[in-house]
Amino acid sequence: MDYVLIAVSIVVLVIGIFMAVHFWPAETIPVQVPEQTAVEDDPNYKAGEEFLEKVAQQPDVKSLGGGIYYRVISEGTGPKPTQESTVRVHYEGRLVDGTVFDSSYERKEEATFPVSGVITGWQIALKSMPVGSAWEIYIPQYYAYGAQGSGKNIPPYSALIFKVELLGIVK
Repeated sequence: MDYVLIAVSIVVLVIGIFMAVHFWPAETIPVQVPEQTAVEDDPNYKAGEEFLEKVAQQPDVKSLGGGIYYRVISEGTGPKPTQESTVRVHYEGRLVDGTVFDSSYERKEEATFPVSGVITGWQIALKSMPVGSAWEIYIPQYYAYGAQGSGKNIPPYSALIFKVELLGIVK
């Protein structure tokens, strides 16, 4: 796993989110499907759309709006983070084919980061999760890395699956 590429991707993402937050306060970030920019015949785009359609039909899957879905593994009772929060999590990220591209479990190290510093799909989900919860989150490509993908591990137009345990709010 190329941690340098992941770190650089995260830094670029943080800068972009920082700029967006200045023009879109947290309470007004829209949860609606952006205009599609994907090439309709791209295999990652097709696979992601088909996967999300199937996930949406499962009885234990709920919607956060805008094409983001989640399954509750366990529901916590703590507070929910805000856009300004820094959170402590354990997570595993997968492509729709099951390929794990990042995992704090594998590193045996919790992750801490600002809510505003992650992909939009994570931001929306985290702000809906009570501390102590574990969810599996299904994020469409346009709320993930979209047309650019991320490094060599996340191809363009990839829908993503994350198991996220919200362990705490640091601040």
